[in-house]
Amino acid sequence: MKKLFTLLTALALGSLTSNAQLIYDNGSIVNQPGAGAGGADVSSLHDGLSSFGIGHAVSSGYRVADDFIIPAGQTWTIDSIVFLAYQTGSGNTSTMTEVNCAIYDGAPDVGILVFGDQSTNMMQNTYFSNIYRTTETTFTNTDRPVMRNVIVPPSAWSLSAGTYWLDWQTNGTLTSGPWAPPLTNANTITGNGMQFDATNSVWGPCNDGGTLTQQGFPFEIYGTITTSINNVEAEEILTVMPNPSKGTFRINAAFTGKTNLEINVTDLMGKTVYSNMLNDISVVSKTIELKNAAKGVYVLKLNSDSGKTLTKKIVVE
Repeated sequence: MKKLFTLLTALALGSLTSNAQLIYDNGSIVNQPGAGAGGADVSSLHDGLSSFGIGHAVSSGYRVADDFIIPAGQTWTIDSIVFLAYQTGSGNTSTMTEVNCAIYDGAPDVGILVFGDQSTNMMQNTYFSNIYRTTETTFTNTDRPVMRNVIVPPSAWSLSAGTYWLDWQTNGTLTSGPWAPPLTNANTITGNGMQFDATNSVWGPCNDGGTLTQQGFPFEIYGTITTSINNVEAEEILTVMPNPSKGTFRINAAFTGKTNLEINVTDLMGKTVYSNMLNDISVVSKTIELKNAAKGVYVLKLNSDSGKTLTKKIVVE
C-alpha cells in the first residue's frame, strides 16, 4: 500500500484538514507509460506472470478484496472510491454496469462489516482509463482496455485509525469478466489481495496463475482527512528501507520526548513474527531481521508508552 494525501494547515483549530481530494492510492497498474496504441499507457505481464485479470464478476459470485491502513490520530471521510476493471473486447466505451462494495475492519473472512454491502450498486461513473492490459511483447494490443469505475456511497463513510479491507464486485454487459487487473510493478509479489471463491465459498490469497505469487489491487480513495499536528509529524518521519526486502529492514523514527517503545511485526492473521522493546529513547535507527518469515506482506507497528502508534506495511520477497 502507498499513502498519498495533502494536508492544509489550520493552526487556529489545532488540526490539519484537507478538502475533498485523493487521500489514498493503493498503487498503479502502469509499467509501460505511453507504449500502447495511440500513445496510451500499458499494464503488461512480466517475469512469468500470467494472470491478465482476476475474476470478480457479479454473475459469477466471485469477489476481490484488498486492505488499507488509516494512521493513528487520523479520521478519513470517504466520498468516493475508484476501482479498475476490464472486459475483453469491449472497445474504449465502457461496458461496466455495476459495482458493489463493502468495508470490513479486518480481512473479509474474519472482519466485521463497517460500511456498504455485497449487493447494492454504487457505481456513479465509468470510463476508459487510457490503459491497456497486454502481454510483455504486445504493447499495442487493444483487447483489454481498462475502465475506471467510480462508486459513491449513499452518505460519506467516516473511519478512524485502523486497518480496513475493501471487498468489491463488478458487473458488465459482456460475457468475459469483468476482470480486476492486479497491481503492476517490478516485483512478482505486488500485495496481499484476496479473492472469494464462489464455488467453494471461501476466501483465499489472490495468487497469479503463473508465478503463484500474491497480488494486490489498484484503488483510489477520495475524501477528506482530519488529524492532529503531532500525529502527522510522527507518521511522516517513520521510514523503512528497503521495502520490499529479503527479510532485512532498516527502520528510522523519532518521537517528541523520550519514550519506551515496543516494536512488533505481525502477519496478516495477527501472528507475531518479531518483537522487541526499546527503553527511554526518542530516536530509533534499528535493523530488524525476519529470518524465518515466509514471502508475503506483514504489518510493522511501533507502539510508544505515550499512546502513539506508527504503522507501515512491509513486504518480504
